[in-house]
Amino acid sequence: MHRTLLPLLFLAAALGAGCASTVRIQSEPAGARIRWRGEGRASFRYRDAPGPAPTTIDRVYYGRISAYAIWPDGSQSRKTEVVLSNWRDPEPLVLRPDPSLPRIGGAAPAPAGPGARPDGYRSAPAFDKRSVRKGDARAELPPPKLELPPPADD
Repeated sequence: MHRTLLPLLFLAAALGAGCASTVRIQSEPAGARIRWRGEGRASFRYRDAPGPAPTTIDRVYYGRISAYAIWPDGSQSRKTEVVLSNWRDPEPLVLRPDPSLPRIGGAAPAPAGPGARPDGYRSAPAFDKRSVRKGDARAELPPPKLELPPPADD
């Protein structure tokens, strides 16, 4: 009885333990920086692949990953999700730039004219309690005025 049960337990442990996958990632054009992360938990963070594309990521223990590419000129690809299997490695993932996404860290185009702001520029409020300093202490701004409607005539 015990002799037949022991191999079954070993087989169940081997199937439950899972296997590591090897993921091959390519980019068109080649030379992009690849960022990837395991999917399924918020605590899984993006990390860089071992080198620029084409690259191989060995020993991936996640059931699913997502990856994207960033090219030296700042263009980027859409995030692509890959489902991994215990039985075979996935097909090579090919990432291409998406022109609808903003450029990251690349050289920004010059503004259109004098006083023009680049695309995506957001200014902070001119006077803010966090940004106004007075000597060594921060200045306290008065609270905003509360405007009440006039009293109703009964």
